[in-house]
This record gives sequence, C-alpha cells and structure tokens, in this order.
Amino acid sequence: MRQFNASRERGGALIYVFVGLALFAGLMFTFTRAFHSSSDISISQQSRVLATDIIAYSNQVERSVATLIAKGCSESELSFENPQETGYTNAAAPTDKRCNVFDMEGGKLQWIKPPVASNDGSPWLITDNPVNTADGTTGNIGTALDDLVLMLPNVTIDVCSSINSILSIPQPWPISGSRNMTKFTGSFGGIPGSTINNGNNLPVQAVGCFCDNNTACSNSTNYVFYRVLLVR
Repeated sequence: MRQFNASRERGGALIYVFVGLALFAGLMFTFTRAFHSSSDISISQQSRVLATDIIAYSNQVERSVATLIAKGCSESELSFENPQETGYTNAAAPTDKRCNVFDMEGGKLQWIKPPVASNDGSPWLITDNPVNTADGTTGNIGTALDDLVLMLPNVTIDVCSSINSILSIPQPWPISGSRNMTKFTGSFGGIPGSTINNGNNLPVQAVGCFCDNNTACSNSTNYVFYRVLLVR
C-alpha cells in the first residue's frame, strides 16, 4: 500500500512539474511578444523624434535665409560658411558677414551636426537643385530655375518614412529623384538632369524625403531629406 501511495505521489509531482513548465513556457512566450512589440514601438518613436528634429532645424535655416533676403541680401550674396564644414565660402558675400546665415552678424544660426542615428553621419548639404514633378516641366517650386536646397543625405528608411508621415505626404513618396552634391557658394548652375521630383505627379512639396535611386530604394542609404530654402 505504501508503494502504491508513493507511486501516486510521484505521479502527482510529475504532473505539477509539467504544468509548471507549461505555464513557464506560456509566460516566456507572452514576455517575448511584449518585448518585440515594445522594441518596435521604441524604434518608431525614436524615428519620429529624429524626424521632428530634422524638420525643425531645416525650418530654422529656411527662416534665416528668408530674413536675410528681406534685409536686402541678394541670393548670390548668401553665404553658408561655417566653422565646421569647409567649402561654403562665397566670394560675393559682403565682408561684414550680414549675409552669412551661420554668423551672429547675419542669420545668427549655429551649424549643427545631424541628430545621431538619423543617418550614416553625413553632414548637411546646401546646394542648388531644381524641384519639380516627374515630367520635369510642370508643377515646379517657383519656376524651372534651380532652387536653393538644404539636404541631409543617407537618412535611414525609418526616419525618411517618419518625415513624410509628419508632413502628411502619402507613402511611398517620393520614389525617385537625384541630387546635386556641389556646395552652394553663390552661383546657381546645378547639374543637368539633377532634379527632385515626386515620381507620382502629386503636388510638389518644398520639404520631404525621397529615394535618389529607383533601383535600390530598399537600401536605407539612398534616402535623402530636403528642404527648399529659397524658391526661384
């Protein structure tokens, strides 16, 4: 009789063990799902914060350019010379720095680095580039002339998507485009065939994010943020 009871006790103990293992497995499954869900939310939130910072800074630069133009600076006198990125010296800019965007005598802005993790570390680029629709002839920002544009190359696909989402730009948009990589130093020349367009004949945007390579739009290094600083 003792042996029978002992066997029943051992059998009951094993049942408890199996039940415990099943409960533990269920708990781990729930925890794992919650963890991944939390990670996805965190990535989305981070991308949105980075996108907001990028848009906000670009707006500051645009307002500074508008202020200098209103004060009498011509488009060819604008200078984006700054202590961090070389290559922006404009020989036509007034020597008193009143047309320098990144100087206390002019636009009173500070050149800052892009938000960490928003792109591959590439610096901001200020260049001249036409912004138009897919056919290249209608819907230009202003005229068919090159516009003055602020760009942030190689943003991540998540940040690019967040930028367009914040700006209420339908996704995916733009799906194509190209960019002039020459730093602006006072003259507008651009590169023939280098245009920013939406690829879908949607209303032209003065700010947004596009992929500059139709054949590799799944590659996060091909996404570029842009903001038109001066419409021409």
